[in-house]
Amino acid sequence: MGRKRKLTANQIIDSINNTAPKIVFYTDKISIRLKNLDSIAFWKEKFPKGKVRYC
Repeated sequence: MGRKRKLTANQIIDSINNTAPKIVFYTDKISIRLKNLDSIAFWKEKFPKGKVRYC
């Protein structure tokens, strides 16, 4: 087994830039990670006071 090589700063920055943004729908009791924008409408119907956050 070889040694692990350290990540360079450029590799870390590239991995951060390549990650897709996450859509999180949350209320005071639940937090749900959504795959697309269409599912926001479904959850807004069930929980009208819920909020959406893009991470």
